[in-house]
Amino acid sequence: MITLPLAKISEARDAEPSETKFSWTHQTQDLVVVFDNYGHGSSAQLLKVVQGTRVRVRASLGLSS
Repeated sequence: MITLPLAKISEARDAEPSETKFSWTHQTQDLVVVFDNYGHGSSAQLLKVVQGTRVRVRASLGLSS
């Protein structure tokens, strides 16, 4: 497992086709990105962005060699 501090995470909600720009929100406090292998002998990885005790982003990354 690798954990690294993260300076900023930005999110935008889906915009209607008639809108000309996205509405962005930014978080900058207490952010960590986590990379973790799971499953013995597996090349799959899990990426998480954590803010305090809240998981903000979770993604499974299937990596091929």
